[in-house]
Amino acid sequence: MTLGERLKLIRGDRSLESFGNLISSGDVKFEKSNLSKYERNTVRPTSDFYINLSEKLGININWLLTGKGDMVASNKDFQKAEIILASAKLKKIPVLGLAECGKPATTWEDNAERFIELSDTGQFNNPFILIAHGDSMRPYINPLDKLLCSDEPDRIKNGTAVVVSFKSIPDTYEANAKLILKKKDHCVLYSVNSKFPPTVQKYDEVVKIYKLVRIIRDVR
Repeated sequence: MTLGERLKLIRGDRSLESFGNLISSGDVKFEKSNLSKYERNTVRPTSDFYINLSEKLGININWLLTGKGDMVASNKDFQKAEIILASAKLKKIPVLGLAECGKPATTWEDNAERFIELSDTGQFNNPFILIAHGDSMRPYINPLDKLLCSDEPDRIKNGTAVVVSFKSIPDTYEANAKLILKKKDHCVLYSVNSKFPPTVQKYDEVVKIYKLVRIIRDVR
């Protein structure tokens, strides 16, 4: 039995919407579209989802993840759940290269050589990290900041911070971290620092636009 099948067993004859309402709390809401993906094993549930299942319904998280033990948690199972949830919150995110914050630079290779463990990233689609380089986005983005990016084109609005990859010469990809202004057939990429002029990119030159969802800055 898969995790998704165990979730269907928990939900029983409730609709996805009513089940989502049942386990939601405060600002943590579970939409039926996401629940459906969880049940179909196409998206990994968030740590908040596991926590709410445990707290609201008393579900044994060890059983949910592994199929071992009983569906309803005992006191011992709750103790195990705390350890499991603590580890579930951490996810290895690949570090792919550099994101130029000035002029585009051919430094981004989609080949991770190292990973960084981050918490609360289960809601992001194919997340990855780029290391900021350049001064055009100071103080919003500083050199060596870690930029957590996600493939979420529907959530990119005007004024959103993005990382854009586009093809410059054959087999060479460039990446640029900027704010975006979307037009019908092109986009304008502009900087926080007015010394750096905006650039215009036609969509047929763009390979992908990723949403910048988190900036991680080390204390120096």
